[in-house]
Amino acid sequence: MGRTAIGTTKSLIGTFGQYYNRSSNSFSGIFGSATYPNRSLSNLNMNYVGGGYCFYLNVATSNSSAGSVSITYPWSETSSGTSTIGNNRQTLTYVFGYIAIVCNVTYGYTFKGWYTLPSGGTQITTSNSTNVYPTDAYYNTTWYAQFY
Repeated sequence: MGRTAIGTTKSLIGTFGQYYNRSSNSFSGIFGSATYPNRSLSNLNMNYVGGGYCFYLNVATSNSSAGSVSITYPWSETSSGTSTIGNNRQTLTYVFGYIAIVCNVTYGYTFKGWYTLPSGGTQITTSNSTNVYPTDAYYNTTWYAQFY
């Protein structure tokens, strides 16, 4: 039995899924999942897949009493306490070009902004609801919601 070359078309990956599950190393979506190598292996480059790039965003709140954070697109995930969400997924640029996040503020607190650290750090934006693109300065990292 000979080997069959698998093309580099978008449809190969696209038919299997919508986002890459970093914990199980698979693309998941409406058509099930297919296992792929972990992108952190030194001999593989999972940053570029089928004509697009993988990117991710982790989000967390610096104070769970002040508010919760959510990823609303392309998947849905909401924080519990101060735990970081988004840890196990990333998306493909040619399938979904951005990741949407929102901070839901608890009454009595004011949203200060998204920052690079839980306390202090560089302010990324003051908008509690925003879309993050792979062309933005801060992607493939963790954003922290801070409050007054």
